[in-house]
Amino acid sequence: MSPVAVAWDGPTIAVEAFEPAAGDVLLHFLGNNPEHLFAYVTALRWGGVVVCHDMGFHHMLRGFAPAEERADAVVQLGHPGAAQLLDRWDRGVVGLEEFLLPVIARPLRRAEAVVVHSRYAGFMVGAEAPGVAVHVVPQHAGAVPAIAGDAATLRARLGLPGDAFVAGLFGYLGGHKRVLESLQALAVARPRIEASGRRLHVLLVGAAVGLDPAGLLASLGLAGIATVTGPVDDGRFFDHMAAADVVLNLRYPTMGESSATMMQAMSLAKPVITTDHAQFAQEKAAIRVPVGDGEVAAIAEAVVRLATCPTCYSRVADASRARAGEGRLDRVVARWLEMVDAVLRARPAAR
Repeated sequence: MSPVAVAWDGPTIAVEAFEPAAGDVLLHFLGNNPEHLFAYVTALRWGGVVVCHDMGFHHMLRGFAPAEERADAVVQLGHPGAAQLLDRWDRGVVGLEEFLLPVIARPLRRAEAVVVHSRYAGFMVGAEAPGVAVHVVPQHAGAVPAIAGDAATLRARLGLPGDAFVAGLFGYLGGHKRVLESLQALAVARPRIEASGRRLHVLLVGAAVGLDPAGLLASLGLAGIATVTGPVDDGRFFDHMAAADVVLNLRYPTMGESSATMMQAMSLAKPVITTDHAQFAQEKAAIRVPVGDGEVAAIAEAVVRLATCPTCYSRVADASRARAGEGRLDRVVARWLEMVDAVLRARPAAR
């Protein structure tokens, strides 16, 4: 059920032809992109364990399975309420309800158990599917490749200034990632950093979504001190992350999604600035800033402090490294095994 062709030399079994054995523990990994659509469908078909990397699936369903999105809205809101909402969507009127209506109620209520990566996401599951067992398993950062060369060599290879304080934004840049607020904060921070004798450099790595990075940087007076890579492969993505001094990874509003970017940055011992809201408020190793009138000033203050206070920087970098250790592969695997054991023990004994 992949929306694009997949290079695969193993046997392929159609979803409708597969029948799981009674003892199987089925894991359905759900993320908000079309590559996970098959898992959404199999979770509805067979139940099992639903693994939620995200808690909202509008992007996946609206473009590739709108009937599933509508069916889930009916389950949550009833026919009259869903009809009003769907009429708005059909007319192109889409607001914050996308962050209030997860469109995942049916897979959750069908599940034996649900795996999430934060306590906040667990609260969301409890609201959508009361009584379903929820397991919080730390997120593994994935295989961050070894970085070749020291910091100076790496920056020279990437065309980044060796003596600057590099503030980076990574991944899909737009939407609820607070790109505008982050860049406004860097513009505010710049004169204070320069007054301390350092230079600031802005690094944007990833695809822009609904914004013009070049125009935005120019409007804020940052164009001359910025590098914009656009989409890059994994190797260059992590090279740039390793070359950065701080990662700005803000989110609001949010649907309880996990952030691989945050864990990857922490695994490289990078200080992370994020939003003090929902699941990210639980990230005690990160510098968390509030949403609202003081957001830009708070981001700027955090960047200045990291750029001008070596002791402050080292303390936050050490906290990042320790936090990434919680997502070490052996620890994550142990939690997965505990979850599988709990699912099997919760099943009725065979007669």
